[in-house]
Amino acid sequence: MAALYNAIVGIGELVYIFAIAVAMDALVSKGKISGSIARKVTHLWMGGLVVFWFLPTGQYAKVIFSIPILAFVAVMLTALQKRAPHAEKVFRFARERSRIDVMYGPLILMAMLVFFTIFSFRSIAGVAAICAMAFGDGIAPIAGKYACAKYANGKKSIEGSLAFFVASLLSIFIFTSILLPGSFTVRVSRIAVLASAVGAVAEGVTPGKFDNLTVPIIVWIIFLLV
Repeated sequence: MAALYNAIVGIGELVYIFAIAVAMDALVSKGKISGSIARKVTHLWMGGLVVFWFLPTGQYAKVIFSIPILAFVAVMLTALQKRAPHAEKVFRFARERSRIDVMYGPLILMAMLVFFTIFSFRSIAGVAAICAMAFGDGIAPIAGKYACAKYANGKKSIEGSLAFFVASLLSIFIFTSILLPGSFTVRVSRIAVLASAVGAVAEGVTPGKFDNLTVPIIVWIIFLLV
């Protein structure tokens, strides 16, 4: 029964990942939303994968969680080949129609999910890092589109940084409270405030193609050290 349950969880995760990609591709191809909006919605959606951390059972839980992610990465890498029939679907999500842009975006996000699965599975630090990466970094550019106080040559904004802080802090509180009941203590709340603030600064000064890497690592380290 455990094997069947884990198989269902793995399939469910796979459907969760590919469903948003298919949905966003359909909306972009029909002109309903822009590629920029599709990227951010996908970014936020992927944060929900942290829930799947806590669903598999047994000693192979990490493997079960990672397989759907690696399958998605394999599809993306295949699409990056010049003659891949589904390459156009991947490039619709890129800031620039280049392989490098795709590599620095979704693939780094997926790599971070696997990284934290290996080194910080089902921990407060791991959950916090994923929340900051997905929700904080996902909300910041959306808020930035309507911002007035710009910096970093107009690429970042005070409003976006504040949105990052709020979204990161709230998501850390919500997900740790639900997935790790009783873990959001006064001490952890203080660390979450500090990590969200430092993460907001990191997101503000990091070039857009690399913030999926710097933000979660910095938040993770703060939770480990403080």
